[in-house]
Amino acid sequence: MDDGIAGPVIMPLPKTYEFDNGEITDYITEVLRQFGFQDSYGLLAAVQSGGGEIKPTIIFGIPGLNLVGPDLPPPPNNLGLLVQNNCMLAVHSYETTWSLDPVKNLQQLDLQPCSVGLEGSLEGAGSFGGFLKRRFQSLLRYTSLSTTTDHLRIIAPKDYEAQAIVQEFRFHKSIAGPTFVDPTNPAQVNTGIFSGARLGSITYTHFGVHSDLLHWYDQQLRQRELPRFSAHISWLTRIDCCIFNCNPERYGGNIYDDRAVSDVGDLYPSALVEKVGRTTRRTMGTVNPAVLVIWDRGSPTFEVAIIGIDRNIFAGPGDSGGCVFENESGTYKAAGLLMGKNLEGNIAYATPLRLLLQTAGDYEWA
Repeated sequence: MDDGIAGPVIMPLPKTYEFDNGEITDYITEVLRQFGFQDSYGLLAAVQSGGGEIKPTIIFGIPGLNLVGPDLPPPPNNLGLLVQNNCMLAVHSYETTWSLDPVKNLQQLDLQPCSVGLEGSLEGAGSFGGFLKRRFQSLLRYTSLSTTTDHLRIIAPKDYEAQAIVQEFRFHKSIAGPTFVDPTNPAQVNTGIFSGARLGSITYTHFGVHSDLLHWYDQQLRQRELPRFSAHISWLTRIDCCIFNCNPERYGGNIYDDRAVSDVGDLYPSALVEKVGRTTRRTMGTVNPAVLVIWDRGSPTFEVAIIGIDRNIFAGPGDSGGCVFENESGTYKAAGLLMGKNLEGNIAYATPLRLLLQTAGDYEWA
């Protein structure tokens, strides 16, 4: 999928490139604090301009920035600088196209491009992320949807024409949905979206930032003899997840690309990954060896960055909650949950699945 992005090509850092993660993140944090814009970001990655040499470069996305001569302190080690008018977005943004996106095989859910949202309040709809279970085998699933109540029903939308489904599915008034003539009353014009049958009820949500998460995850990577991020124990990382009971008749299993995804994998530096989301469907990317720094409410958070392959986008609006898979020689493992992206979608970030399971408690991949 070509994203049509013009200008410099952004790529992951080479595996062999050595850098001081603490020094780089301190510099990025200093610059983000200097500007102080919510959702601005910084990332050390590889950049190629005009087909020339590929150079390690610190990339800044500063929303609303006048790009003419930004006054930045000199970067460490004479690294290149690329400053863009950009920001990080949560990718559960509601759009008109949400109600028109194909949603397949809703009778039984699996790891497909599927939206889920709260019935009657679908603005935060995101993508289906997979099934979890408690130790005693009760089936659940998770997504990045966040709410403060535990009794709201979860539903899934369908993409059939409004005229054909007005009798079969629930209608919700919304200015963001399509406008159509009510087939049961030609004099009535309705604007809104439709949702399908109920999937279940929310049992657990978690939204916030926490220290020590990436540091803990580094220790897990070390135990598995995988590359690490050299995260500091004080770094803050975002967590945004929701677990809900799934109606048993809707359970289709953790199936992706017609294969069962039975193991948990990892988002480690330079890992090749794939994502499934309801908007951009199946995309591929690489985990960047350097972490992404996002300015959030007056302080930095540190996230696992994923860069789309060959200038392609990795995520779009509505992909939030989509499962990110580690592709290990053609074998897929559930490795994370998509959280956000920049404006173009070629840079995204995800939360490792092991972190979500660690935070949620007594759950495991089903």
